[in-house]
Amino acid sequence: MRDVVCLIACLLMAAASTAQAQIPPSERQALLTLYEATGGDAWSDNSRWNGPAGSECNWTGVFCGYKNGADTVIAIELSFNHLVGTIPALTGLPNLTGLALAGNQLTGSFPSLNGLPSLESVSVSDNQLTGPLPSFEGLATLRRLRAFGNRLSGSVAGLRALSGLLEIDLHANEFSGPLPALDGFADLQYVNVAHNQLTGVIPALNGVAHLEQFLVAENQLSGSIPPLAGLTELSEFDASRNHLTGSIPSLDGLVLLQVLDLADNQLSGQIPPLEGHGIFLQAVDLRNNQLSGPIPSLHGLSSLGTLYLQNNALTGTLPSFDGLGHLFYVDLSHNRLSGPIPALNQLYQLAYARFSFNRLTGTVVQAVPDLFAGQSELCPNYFAATPDPAWDAATGATPWYRECDTETVFADGYDD
Repeated sequence: MRDVVCLIACLLMAAASTAQAQIPPSERQALLTLYEATGGDAWSDNSRWNGPAGSECNWTGVFCGYKNGADTVIAIELSFNHLVGTIPALTGLPNLTGLALAGNQLTGSFPSLNGLPSLESVSVSDNQLTGPLPSFEGLATLRRLRAFGNRLSGSVAGLRALSGLLEIDLHANEFSGPLPALDGFADLQYVNVAHNQLTGVIPALNGVAHLEQFLVAENQLSGSIPPLAGLTELSEFDASRNHLTGSIPSLDGLVLLQVLDLADNQLSGQIPPLEGHGIFLQAVDLRNNQLSGPIPSLHGLSSLGTLYLQNNALTGTLPSFDGLGHLFYVDLSHNRLSGPIPALNQLYQLAYARFSFNRLTGTVVQAVPDLFAGQSELCPNYFAATPDPAWDAATGATPWYRECDTETVFADGYDD
């Protein structure tokens, strides 16, 4: 769907083309070569392909425009059309601005883009392409590059030639080596290189002021997270499941932040203040790190739906949950938190609550009615043994405090 949206501008330009536009013979030949190389006879829709000269702009997935006094092919949209085979060179289409071949069964290498100086959008995602990225020299107009869900490998350093990009999506491949420096990518909004084998550090982000989503999860990145100051349009930052160290940088000024996912790293220090992200922040996942200190105030985070802080070394008392009417998942287990559980009565959507393996005390507050059966955890802790059938159901233990004896806590090393 996103690939189709990316070509809207091209398709609007093509709307004015006539059904019998006369494109150059070299462009017709390039289309026929594409047809043959990708099993055109077996496409899901090959309507009107191989028609007579002058009919090409009426072939399914071919869009034409008028440039330099002549009709010309400006876009090819054949996504999810059962193309099988390899992508030939498309140098015979010099005015091509959009190429969408996603969701097919294409094999071989990423096609050469040489001779396509007007190209603005390329999508070859969800195929079976292998090998390295092609050269991007001479593609100053390219704005969107999507090649996710293939088996592409090698370096991504060549992206440095595409400083005009708005979007880079190369996730779920086999790329290795470091990320390129992003200084000079003034218009960049979306980066997704998750699920690869990238190494090195996260590059400085202070030159990408319009960045909205930065997704580098499930790589082998190391070092610290660079400062996020100035990224006022950032909505999602996901660097989970890497080897990152150091502290979490300040989130001040990230007023549009919706998702912060830094799970499964080696981060240390305290969680920075979360206040100031009230109506937007939806998910905070910092589980499986080495974070210490208190949980910061959650005041005003009215959209927060997920709070995962388990398996850290957090201390202090739990913050108030007042006003968190959208909180659905909360897991604070396996820390060193103390004091009572605060009131949960305003958590109208809470379904999953885990507080086990801490040093919590006092009388357990009343359970909310929609907790998933058997999915919550209260013990081991030091709670008073107060019968509560609702917590019995939520924890799957009867009584719920069955495993809250101090011997269990001491045995697991959660009391020094």
